[in-house]
Amino acid sequence: MDDEDLAAECLDAVKGGIWTLYEEILSGDSKGSALLAYWLVKDAETNPARVHRLLATARHLLPDDLYEED
Repeated sequence: MDDEDLAAECLDAVKGGIWTLYEEILSGDSKGSALLAYWLVKDAETNPARVHRLLATARHLLPDDLYEED
């Protein structure tokens, strides 16, 4: 298996659990975990409007130094 195949399988796994990642971001349990989940959602989400809405809703639950382009 080459790197591209592995990356595609990882992306598929993230997409399969995307709502769990949304839950982690919105839980408010940990800004660090929320940030990692946000990065995964941002890379895997097929609807950019959802990512924009997520950031608008959960901005206060993410680290202060997160920039929208992160």
